[in-house]
Amino acid sequence: MTVATMMVALSGCSWFGGGDNGLVCPRAVIAPEIGRVSVFASGNPVPVMTGEVTGVAATCRKTDKGIVSDLKIDLVTTRAVPGTATLPYLVAVIDANETILKENVFDVTADASNSPHEIHDQVTVLIPTYDPKSGGNFGVLVGFKLTKDQLDYNRAHKR
Repeated sequence: MTVATMMVALSGCSWFGGGDNGLVCPRAVIAPEIGRVSVFASGNPVPVMTGEVTGVAATCRKTDKGIVSDLKIDLVTTRAVPGTATLPYLVAVIDANETILKENVFDVTADASNSPHEIHDQVTVLIPTYDPKSGGNFGVLVGFKLTKDQLDYNRAHKR
């Protein structure tokens, strides 16, 4: 799904989460094409590690720097071979012009001894607007930081 499609989906929603004093929160969503990741060992057609963003919930508040969105992100990782490995995921703020304004990358650890492994992360992002009613003009996308091969795999193996 392109950023343009995500913005249409976001703008079509009638609930962006209102708050006190007319505060409108940007909507946070899992970006479909990057909401999961598969990692393969060389020459092995079966993934040795997977990750999936399973949920995103957001609340927001007005600050003197703009709107702050507090996110609760749920992820699940699995690892088929012994050991641990790190999977990078991203949180991006987008505007109504389909521009990624800010992208932060975070890491989650897949551990074979605790697989599947549920992770509940909390992240705070700044939405660059001082107008409390303009939060609906922004969105927050959550997904994995993928290589081109991983993105191609997700596109070929849609759910």
